[in-house]
Amino acid sequence: MACTHPLEPLYQTEHGIVFRCRCCNWFNVFFGPIILAHSVHGFQELKTLIEQIVPEQDLAFHVGARCYHLRTGNRQVGLAFTQEEIEELRELLKGAAVMYELDTILKKDSETR
Repeated sequence: MACTHPLEPLYQTEHGIVFRCRCCNWFNVFFGPIILAHSVHGFQELKTLIEQIVPEQDLAFHVGARCYHLRTGNRQVGLAFTQEEIEELRELLKGAAVMYELDTILKKDSETR
């Protein structure tokens, strides 16, 4: 999503960072060379999808150690991750979700005062 508003960092790991636009309420996930933009709902779906990825059992689909595959709607495009990458991506998305939830709670708390 092209957004001209300032982005706030939510959570960062060694190879990734998640930003949030407070105006659009969209998330921008940067992980290595990958950039993904999602609404709150889309971000939660991505987080769930990444949590559920299991390694490919068929060795013909392994690309080196990249046995965690994220398929897309386009059968010609997909992403493959190593064990270390998928663990870091999971940490990145979980950390960003926790920070977003905390921010939401704090915002509601300040509105009720």
